[in-house]
Amino acid sequence: MKTKSYTKNKIIIGFVIISIIFSLIFILPLSFAANITSIMLNVGEDESVRTLVFQSDTEKTNEVQYTFANNEKDFSAASTATTIQKKLITGKWKNIAKFENLSPNTEYMYKIKGDTNIYTFQTGSAGNNFSFAALGDPQIGVGDLQKEKESWEKTLNTVSSNFPNIELMVSLGDQVNAVLPLEEEKEYDAFSEPAMLKKYPIAAVPGNHELATNKPAERFYFPNETQYGKEISGADYFFKHKNTLFIMLNSNEKNATEHDKAIQAAISKYPDAKYKIVCFHHSIYSVASHREDIDILNLRKNLVPVFDKNKIDLVLMGHDHVYVRTPQMKNNEIVNKDEYYFGDGVVYTTLNSSSGSKHYGIKGDYPYVHSAFQLEKPEYTIVNVSDDEISVNTYAVEDKSLVDGYTIKTKVNTPTDNPNQNEDNTTEDNTTVEEDTSNQESENNDNNADANTDANNDTNTENTDNKVTETEQKNENTDSTVKDNKNLPTEKIENDKIAKTSPKTSIVSMSTAMLSIALTALTAMTAAKKREK
Repeated sequence: MKTKSYTKNKIIIGFVIISIIFSLIFILPLSFAANITSIMLNVGEDESVRTLVFQSDTEKTNEVQYTFANNEKDFSAASTATTIQKKLITGKWKNIAKFENLSPNTEYMYKIKGDTNIYTFQTGSAGNNFSFAALGDPQIGVGDLQKEKESWEKTLNTVSSNFPNIELMVSLGDQVNAVLPLEEEKEYDAFSEPAMLKKYPIAAVPGNHELATNKPAERFYFPNETQYGKEISGADYFFKHKNTLFIMLNSNEKNATEHDKAIQAAISKYPDAKYKIVCFHHSIYSVASHREDIDILNLRKNLVPVFDKNKIDLVLMGHDHVYVRTPQMKNNEIVNKDEYYFGDGVVYTTLNSSSGSKHYGIKGDYPYVHSAFQLEKPEYTIVNVSDDEISVNTYAVEDKSLVDGYTIKTKVNTPTDNPNQNEDNTTEDNTTVEEDTSNQESENNDNNADANTDANNDTNTENTDNKVTETEQKNENTDSTVKDNKNLPTEKIENDKIAKTSPKTSIVSMSTAMLSIALTALTAMTAAKKREK
């Protein structure tokens, strides 16, 4: 009887030991493993650098490895990225890993310790030619979060499908709605989820909905960040890609002198850049709900001389959820209406929402408008840069149709050209505005710097706009409505999804159950021994 009892006890003890070992192998590592979220590939200081930004819930540095892509997914010859961490007020950690000294026209793969996925990206070709995508106001979180995330993901997948060779993307502010602080984290998680943001590097500027939050600074990397234009959401920064200097301004800061200093710092660091493109959120030449806000009019008055002085070629903006293209402008006047040449002035382009989460109606005709469209559908813009020209083409996501396009060209001198002609002199025809502006509306919107007030003003404006057709845009000064959220695209994007399932939950549950059974058995055995005594 004692032999049977002894054997039974040995079996129970053995089961307990195995359960503990199993739990130590699987439960503890998973308990201490970092939860990796918000993975986005960002631009670096130039085309030879990519910067990976992600969040983790532990202080332990997450090692990031990268190497040449190979079919075997072999990382034995991988380099370890230089990684820095910053503690966030949410309790999470921002991780910044740099992939440096990248070769042109090369596919790389990378992985993060603690994340089972392997990601890839492709560097651009050698030479100065390249393309990039510009995206206006995704503003995830206006209505149905899931539908807006899917629509944003569809836009990025469409860009990748139609223009797979783009080398970077720029987002022109209001990445999220950011009205309710508790929802803001979810909105940014939704924004950062698409697989394309692990493949193409992105550069973003803060919008007015991100005025009172530090989320842009938490979620993105700002190369060559200056001390100018500094707000809680971030400061002005810049980077060079091949022959083009990108200057990214935080237009929540309304002091044009600050932005002028940032632009000069960028030009001073990269004096050989052939083209200069400025990106910021608040459109200073628009036709929709924010067109006559006091802060917009002041920005136009103060920034235009800065751009003219620094010979900016192209300005990309958002904020008004409508597409607008100006003629080529200088000193707030038209210099070239249809044909644009480097050195003659600046072309200002306002991009519509890339997710379709919100749209504003066109309010009337304005002298600074060459083209204005409100299709009430998601759009994206592809900018092609070469040694001789920059072409800018905007497309509708739904049917892939061209919304508008133009080219800025290099001026070719002919024997009849006067090389001593002052570039500031323009003909009367160029400075005469042909559009009739007698029916322009007058709207005086008080603008409050507070982000919540600004967001509320946006909401109030959305609810009072009335819909117009393209014909009415030219003939009537009527309002148009914000697109109903329930009309947003709802189809799921299946391609290029990042796997989100993990065996962690099942392993933890199984090992926990085993440990529980073992402890129960050990308790029963101990009680039996006591009864025998």
